[in-house]
Amino acid sequence: NYTQGVSNFFTFVVKKAPLTISVADTSRSYGVENPAFTLSYEGFVNGDDEMSLLSLPQVECAAVSVSDVGEYDIVVGGAAAGNYEISYRPGTLSVVPAATTLSVGEVGLKYDSFALSVTTNNPESEIDYFVEDTRVVKMADDRVVVVAPGTTHVLLKQEASTNYAASEAVSVPVTVSKRP
Repeated sequence: NYTQGVSNFFTFVVKKAPLTISVADTSRSYGVENPAFTLSYEGFVNGDDEMSLLSLPQVECAAVSVSDVGEYDIVVGGAAAGNYEISYRPGTLSVVPAATTLSVGEVGLKYDSFALSVTTNNPESEIDYFVEDTRVVKMADDRVVVVAPGTTHVLLKQEASTNYAASEAVSVPVTVSKRP
C-alpha cells in the first residue's frame, strides 16, 4: 500500500531593498568653480556599498562659475543596481557674494593733480572716493586734484553689488609739497 504524499510548493518573491542616494547641500562664492559634490547612501545591505552598483550616480547642477548669487538645485540620478530600488534626494548649491578686493598703487610725493592707480575684481559697482581734508586735495571723478600743500588721506570703498560683497575701506596717504 502506498499513500500519496502532499507536496507543498512555495513561491518566494524577493523584493529589492530600498536605497536612497542623496547629494549634500553646499555653498561657494561667485566666480569660483562648483566644488565636488558629496553623495551619501542610505539602505545598503549585506556589506554592499556604492561599488555594488551597476552604474554610479551622476550629479548635475546648472550653476557655473559666473552664475549670479542665489540657490541652484543639485540633481542626482542615473544609478542602477540589480538588488536595490533606488530613490534620489537632491541638494542645493548656494552661491554667495565674492569678496571685493580693492587696491591702490603707491602715490608718493605729489605736486600736481594725478589719477589713482586702482584695481578691483568687482566690475559691478562704482568706486567711492572720500577725502579727509579737502583743504589739501579734492576728487574729480577718479583724479586727485591738488588744492594746497599738506597731508591727508583719500579713502576708497566699493558698495555691495549683485555678486560681490562690499569692500573694506582702503586708506591712501597723500602728501602734497610746494614745488621746489
